Amino acid sequence: MDRITIRKPDDWHLHVRDGAMLKAALPFTAKHFARAIIMPNLLPPVCTVKDAEQYRNRIMKALPAGARFEPLMTCYMTHDTSPDEVEAGFRAGVFTGVKIYPANVTTNSAAGVSDYRRIRRVVERMEKIGMRLLIHGEVIDPEVDVFDREVVFIERELEPLTRDFPGLKIILEHVSSKQGVDFVRSRAGQVGGTIRWRSPPSAFTVQIPSSRTKAIRSSGAGRMRLRTGVLGGWIGGAGSSCRARSGNS
Repeated sequence: MDRITIRKPDDWHLHVRDGAMLKAALPFTAKHFARAIIMPNLLPPVCTVKDAEQYRNRIMKALPAGARFEPLMTCYMTHDTSPDEVEAGFRAGVFTGVKIYPANVTTNSAAGVSDYRRIRRVVERMEKIGMRLLIHGEVIDPEVDVFDREVVFIERELEPLTRDFPGLKIILEHVSSKQGVDFVRSRAGQVGGTIRWRSPPSAFTVQIPSSRTKAIRSSGAGRMRLRTGVLGGWIGGAGSSCRARSGNS
């Protein structure tokens, strides 16, 4: 066998926003994808089971007639996220995973995580029940070059997290560096990753604090490693809908 055709794949990182944007963007996703991991960074964010159920209902109502599409909802992690709320949503089939946005790293992330010690109870519970943690892997630090934000995040936060919670399943989202691919590969079975299909082969989109985006040139080795990661099955594709048009993450 030298060819596989995926007739209707899944999108593992999708922003459809809400209101008019949701109604405009969702038909494009539903036409081409069977399921999608729905990002929770609305205003206000999707933090509770009730929030997720209501958002899922709005998504289903916005689908074109006859469309077959399943939104997989996520919980927005804050310092106040309750382990019991997360487990209740997971066991009820409402939450597919929990999403970490480092505070102020990207669009609607002001309520995100700045102190990873304060979410350990939630992470411990997720490890226990087999729930996946989705991470926007980037630091906001004026001392860190924009090219190195993912690499430094892995060193400061992600590597210790995988060590302290070896049974926790983690997805490093929109991987953009050779080091990111290598880390995912080195933790195969515990850590997976996604890339943005919209990124051209010579540039990758990195968020800056103003919530605008900047195309960053990746090294030849980095681009080759990303391709190798996809072809090797360590990295999955993600990213369609309004995010591809608005540039938000």
